[in-house]
Amino acid sequence: MRTMKKVLAAGLTAVMAMSLMVGCGSKKDDSSSKTYNLGIIQFAEHGSLDNCRKGFLKGLESEGIKEGENLKITYKNSQADTATDNQIASNFASKKLDMICAIATPSAQSAYNATKDREF
Repeated sequence: MRTMKKVLAAGLTAVMAMSLMVGCGSKKDDSSSKTYNLGIIQFAEHGSLDNCRKGFLKGLESEGIKEGENLKITYKNSQADTATDNQIASNFASKKLDMICAIATPSAQSAYNATKDREF
């Protein structure tokens, strides 16, 4: 039951993050003129979490945001270690990425804590 809740939370986090990134543009042409820098923090390797990452990237691609064309991705996996998760989030926050996609609740908490006092 706990695993199912974690999977559901990760999926919802990915969907919300994707809607923020995709829903912000006012014109379709914006995606071709700018290169986005995306940081992805994944808490652990797990089939459902991997699917969240793949689905998120597929959603961006369907909106014209594609890795290698107008999207640069920095992907990190914390291997289920909260301290590593916090380090990755702090590193991503210091890089001033366009967006941080946090897959799984611990990663979302780390990303929030690393960016909550920043202005974008």
